[in-house]
Amino acid sequence: MSIDRLAGVVAAVALMGSLAGCATGPSGLGEAAGRSVDGVAATEDLTRPPPDRGPGFGRRPAGAVQSADYTGDPADWEAGFHTADLRDDGPWQGIGSGWRLAQADASPSSAPAGEGGGGGGVDLASANQAFANPLAQATLAIIENDTVTLGGDLSDGNRRTNVTVFEPLIPVPLGNSGWSLVNRPILPIGFGADVPVAGGGGGPTTGVGSPQFDGKNGLGDFTIFSLLTPTKGDSPIKWGIGPIFRFPTATDDQLGAEKFSLGPAAVALYSSKNFTIGALNQNLFSVAGDGDRDDVRVSTLQYFAFYNFTPEWGIGTAPIISVDWDEAGNADGYAVPVGLGVTRTFRIGEIPSRMLVEAQRYVVQKESFGPEWNFRVALAMFFPLLF
Repeated sequence: MSIDRLAGVVAAVALMGSLAGCATGPSGLGEAAGRSVDGVAATEDLTRPPPDRGPGFGRRPAGAVQSADYTGDPADWEAGFHTADLRDDGPWQGIGSGWRLAQADASPSSAPAGEGGGGGGVDLASANQAFANPLAQATLAIIENDTVTLGGDLSDGNRRTNVTVFEPLIPVPLGNSGWSLVNRPILPIGFGADVPVAGGGGGPTTGVGSPQFDGKNGLGDFTIFSLLTPTKGDSPIKWGIGPIFRFPTATDDQLGAEKFSLGPAAVALYSSKNFTIGALNQNLFSVAGDGDRDDVRVSTLQYFAFYNFTPEWGIGTAPIISVDWDEAGNADGYAVPVGLGVTRTFRIGEIPSRMLVEAQRYVVQKESFGPEWNFRVALAMFFPLLF
């Protein structure tokens, strides 16, 4: 088992992104909203969805937070939840259930509970849709832990690796263009990662000596991808495309590839009120780094599906199929997991949060050394947009 092969195992675990979420319905405040803008009264008819209302009135700071909900059936949008900053003439955004109009104060600290940085003004159903959507227009703080059992010709049957991954989701709207750049940095930390080292005892004979397993702790390689996605329109089908980069930041050469790699990434999904399904593709090819290490030529396809029975409970899965193109012609080229998990959505204070517990079985695995089972626990928290 080469160092590069193990680094591929650790990197594949590190790329296993978590998706989480849940819901409650909107509360109506009437069918019309009156506001004072620079001392001039203005009214909008909330009996019609925002796209049909026309230009409305001047959207400038009024020094107060005012809001109203539209609880009717929005046209061409399944239980769409729309928000707009009335200081801006930008497009409405849909992220959940019920229409919402809100004029934000210039000072976030004066916002009422739930309208500020804690995300408490978002119902659990809306947060659920964001948790299950890698293109969500909300800031998500995500931490997950993957405990992977390892098997193959080099294993003695008792090997595993434990990887904790920090992976926030940070969308950056591109002004009023109707586009957003969704960024996801991924920082893996390995704990007790079993690494096979040629020579010594502790495993079956492979022709190059019996492998000895050495537990490794430390940072893995840092990865970030940025997906450009349209935010205008009411289509339940979403897509995004952009670059992915991986940097050789591992604190141990057996926890990383010691290569700088880049490539294309893309995602497509369908999302409704209670159901989300889609796939995320990432491709990495090394362009610089340690010349003594194997080149990186890998692709992953994360397929995901989530369904919520109630605002608090749901099921879902998000396994990652991986392909090492240098080994694609033999049994060590592919890893294919299937799985199923349970989600529970709740609030931590005012912050909508979701816990995911999932088990995955690798129905296709690398013969020499690779993952057999993955047990994942993930926590995601919902916050308003940072930008």
